[in-house]
Amino acid sequence: MKLSESVAHKLGGRGEDAVRAYLEGLGYEFSAENYFTKYGELDLVMMKGGEAVFVEVKTRKRAAARDPFESINEKKQGRIKKAAEMWLSCQEKEYSCRFDCASVYLPEDGEARILYLEDAFC
Repeated sequence: MKLSESVAHKLGGRGEDAVRAYLEGLGYEFSAENYFTKYGELDLVMMKGGEAVFVEVKTRKRAAARDPFESINEKKQGRIKKAAEMWLSCQEKEYSCRFDCASVYLPEDGEARILYLEDAFC
C-alpha cells in the first residue's frame, strides 16, 4: 500500500526533523531545509566547520526489505549536486561541501533510528 502524498510528506518532515536534531546534537548548525530548485529539493543543508553539508534524508515507517540508500542512484545524486550548486551560488561566501545521506526508521511506537553516512557520494 502506497502512502498518500500528504502522509508521506509529513513522514518525511518528521524524519528530517529527527536528523536535524541529531546533527545539531553533534555540533552542526542548521542552514536550510526543503530548498527547492529546478533540479529538485535539498532536504537539509547543515554547516560544520565552514563546510556546507547537503543531507539527503530517506524516511521509512516500517523496516524495509530494500535499503533506503539504494534509491539515491547516480541520477538522483546528479540532481542533488546541481541543486547544491544553485544553493552555493546564492551564498555570500564560498564553502567547501560534502554530500551525506541519512536513513530514518520511524516506528509508530518508538524513537527514530538513524543510520547516517558521511561523504556518501562525491
